[in-house]
Amino acid sequence: MKLNKLSLSLAITLALGSTFGMAHAETTTTTKTPVVTNAKASTHTTTAAKTTAKTTHAKTTAVKTDSTTAAKTTPAATAKSTTTTDKTATTAKTTQKSEAPAKVKETLPAGVYPDTKDNWARDAIQAMTEAGYLSGYADNTFRPGKSITREQAAAIYGKVLQHNMNEQELADLVTKENGVSYSDVESDRWSNTAIKLVGAAGVMEGTTKTTFAPAKAMDREEFVASAANLVKKIKPDAPVKTEKVTFKDSASISKAYVADIEYMAQRGYVASGATTDFNPTQPVTRAQAATILNRILNGETAPTTSKATAIKEDAKQDAEKVENKAKTVEKEVAKDVKTDAKKVDTAAKADVKKANAAVKSDAKKVDADAKKVEKEAKAKKSDKVSESKTEQSPRIVRPVRRSTLKPLDQKQQETLENNVFTQLNKTYKTPEAFQDYGVMYWRDNQLHVALKSSSDLDTVKANLASQGNATINNYVVVEPSQYSQTEYDVIESNFRNYYSKNEKGGNIIAVFPDVENNQLYAVVSTASRETQQGISKVFGSKVKMTVKR
Repeated sequence: MKLNKLSLSLAITLALGSTFGMAHAETTTTTKTPVVTNAKASTHTTTAAKTTAKTTHAKTTAVKTDSTTAAKTTPAATAKSTTTTDKTATTAKTTQKSEAPAKVKETLPAGVYPDTKDNWARDAIQAMTEAGYLSGYADNTFRPGKSITREQAAAIYGKVLQHNMNEQELADLVTKENGVSYSDVESDRWSNTAIKLVGAAGVMEGTTKTTFAPAKAMDREEFVASAANLVKKIKPDAPVKTEKVTFKDSASISKAYVADIEYMAQRGYVASGATTDFNPTQPVTRAQAATILNRILNGETAPTTSKATAIKEDAKQDAEKVENKAKTVEKEVAKDVKTDAKKVDTAAKADVKKANAAVKSDAKKVDADAKKVEKEAKAKKSDKVSESKTEQSPRIVRPVRRSTLKPLDQKQQETLENNVFTQLNKTYKTPEAFQDYGVMYWRDNQLHVALKSSSDLDTVKANLASQGNATINNYVVVEPSQYSQTEYDVIESNFRNYYSKNEKGGNIIAVFPDVENNQLYAVVSTASRETQQGISKVFGSKVKMTVKR
């Protein structure tokens, strides 16, 4: 059956309109039926405004700054279509006037939720909400940290396809939908139509030939791979911004998804870098999904970030600049370390002198009481002196510093990291799980493994020593830490948010964990007295901020 433009747009809108906004399960019990509301709105706009769709939906790159009118029109059209089914036009106006005070009390802009106003993905969530691709929950929250399911992703992609493909392309997909069927997706399931559409478009496939697993949470590699299929469908000419991309944990990415993930990273839709972890098996969150979707539709580019233990700059383009700035910070830290080392040396020497004095005193007593066995007494004296020296020697042992070690190149560093992670996995199972218990970082040409648990320290040291590997013995330092990588990430995220809000003209030059002092070390370009006092009050000893002009 051939569908004309009006009936096709109406059919797809009825199926996808607002059936799901990443919050379907929580919003289906509301008194107003979302499907009817959006369907009506779409019916009014399909014939006369399909051309306009190019400027409101298809041209989503301008949504952030130029779609204020469109964003305001959609709620108005929805309100009008809903109220006219139950009340007269006069009553509708009265109702809207009575609701006006509630809007005046609302302090947040459209598309911003109470739990996203301070979130790192606020702008992306707001843009995608105003564009109609995402929505919040019935309690007026967005829950940015919650993971999304396969059927929720299908609903999002379905809306994107609807707004970014022409009628003929959509008609072809509707024809192909008849061949898409899964045993675990019932015909009356809310997501059935969206799953059929994305399946026909080749954006998403089933977990098997006969099942889709609609309620299964998506991990990052699966979501990014499906997003790559979406880009190839709606933006086949998306430009390449970085030819060669890499990830620190590239070995853990499933082979089936490697090509698609590289495709997305090359076009700037996902962050990459030699020290950046992709975390392929972690569930993708609503905030992450909104960010990737916003980059695709609005032309945003992902920063080439590194792991929280390294400077978050592009590993290839900005490495030299960041390294020069980091060296200055390192010198300051080294001064503090040397000062502390002198104190330790002084204390150790005092202990040695006391021990030697005690040994000499004991030796004199033995000599006086055992003149007839002078040889035996001398032997005992020698043994005690020897034991005393052995006991005191660990007090003054120092780890090998960079000046006495041959620097490792990048490949050697990666090999060493992989060897260390192999041993860590015996205790923590995966590199991702390790981040909740410790932190790994490079300093003075040595790989430091800092752990929160004292029992884990002994276990990890034993596992590493059992390898009999000279590189591990010389280049790996196992030490205690008050915070884990996950905790440092949270401290860093909160610090960046606070600094960016209170120091508009400033830049964060470098951020890295100072494990030795159990704090996050941050280097910034400027900081007012109010900002410095605020940082001290909010973070206390957790953050040490230095201003470098």
